[in-house]
Amino acid sequence: MGQRKADSKVVYDYDFLVQTFPKAVGDVRLLDNLDEKRVATTLIETNENSSLRFESRFESGNLRRGIRTAAREYDLVICPDVGSSRHQQWFYFEVSNMLAGEPYTFNLINNEKLSCEYQAGMRPVLFSVKEAVRGRPHWVRVGTDVFYYRNAYRRPARHPSKRQQGKQRVYCTASFTVTFPHTGDVCYLAFHYPYTYTRLQTMLELLEGAVEPEVWWRNEPLAADLDGNPAPLVTVTGQTLQHKKEVVFLTARIHPGESGASWAMEGTLRFLLSAAPEAEALRDRFIFKLVPMLNVAGVVNGCHRCGLTDEDLNRRWKTPDPLLHPVIYRAKTLMEYSTFVLKRVPYLFCDYHGHSCRKNIFLYGCSNRRSWLPADRQRPDNDALVSCLPQALYRVAPAFSLRCCHLTVERSRETTARVVVWRELGVQRSYTMESSYCGCDQGPYQGCHLSTQQLQETGARLAVALHLVSVPGDLAALERARSTYWWRPQEDFEREFAMSSATNSDVTESDDDTDDVTSSTVTSLT
Repeated sequence: MGQRKADSKVVYDYDFLVQTFPKAVGDVRLLDNLDEKRVATTLIETNENSSLRFESRFESGNLRRGIRTAAREYDLVICPDVGSSRHQQWFYFEVSNMLAGEPYTFNLINNEKLSCEYQAGMRPVLFSVKEAVRGRPHWVRVGTDVFYYRNAYRRPARHPSKRQQGKQRVYCTASFTVTFPHTGDVCYLAFHYPYTYTRLQTMLELLEGAVEPEVWWRNEPLAADLDGNPAPLVTVTGQTLQHKKEVVFLTARIHPGESGASWAMEGTLRFLLSAAPEAEALRDRFIFKLVPMLNVAGVVNGCHRCGLTDEDLNRRWKTPDPLLHPVIYRAKTLMEYSTFVLKRVPYLFCDYHGHSCRKNIFLYGCSNRRSWLPADRQRPDNDALVSCLPQALYRVAPAFSLRCCHLTVERSRETTARVVVWRELGVQRSYTMESSYCGCDQGPYQGCHLSTQQLQETGARLAVALHLVSVPGDLAALERARSTYWWRPQEDFEREFAMSSATNSDVTESDDDTDDVTSSTVTSLT
């Protein structure tokens, strides 16, 4: 990463700790979480020469090195994805030994993306153990003086060609200042609200214990990942006869760093198990198959984009390998079984994602006439069918933006879940739902960061929108939606629909680093 300042000091080195970490003896756990005891008993070095203490050897943590460059400033190096030298964006680490009221500056110096919502108001999140002990266990947005800019550190080109040989690309620095609320606290800083595999398993166990008798529920392993951890498959439906029911497949977290997808999926699942009339109607009509975490290994190991094979698993849906991509292989096989053996083409497929370069929550779909392939454009137009769900979701979800949606099928997306399920299985309602890491620039949440509650709300409202789409002409359902859920004024809908239609053919869903970034100061959202 280049030369450090002459007076800098390495205060955390993950590589050294891993190499020198002693092996477990018997049943003794050498790494444990005793945060509550630490904040109550740990003696703090409260002097000007003391440094912060860092830790990332926990689930989804990924800080590689911490370098103290000034009394209150630290350069931090993020771990790349496992088996890779790339995909540094997600971060999650513990910090302690701080003084209250003192500003600490953190510079994450090896971000790979050349554009990020840090340029448009995004701030990281913080969890305080002392606040949790006092009854306020919440992740909160923090940070002032937020910058995102290219630095002097160089990295090889991602796809070297003859023309690019000898050329190098740059890393970017994400810089922000945090003033901690308590002296001697134990805090966690993260790129976005973490959602670990342990939380998922705990949530599923708690939900299973609270399922009502009228709900048919099953939680079973779909497949084990390369680490041996089972990826859950959750089935939800009603107790009525199932041979006439259509199937809905919902998946999430194929990209480990997109933790907002898990919060939205939890909202959907909780709503489907609720006593709301829409949930009861959905259970009576559909069998829901949910895979809440497709890339368990990536989540556990703190990866941003890939799993353990340095592959983007959302580019492996066309030909997944049963040994290298077992969860993707099993998920696709399950949908193929429903389509070709049971003769039940799924009514809807939706893959939940997160987006680091755009605001709001929105859907990508698949349109025949908006496809790059000439043969698709010769087929009958399906825009009206596919656009119904985004339009319904725009009516009931405050964080949802219709103008950010598009139905374009790009050639570069041919191996993604959304396009493969649409093309190979004939699922017309095949979507990707993208949730911003940042916040909203429209609706009642305009100017605000998205919270975990709002992400769960949108996940629940996706189910409400599905109910409205599945019962066209049901005036009672429409009136209940108008009176119970967020309902945008007609003039807002018409304006947003016109903007969506005007820009649909020009937008791209790329979340890759394609543009250069200049230094920019951002105003924090509230």
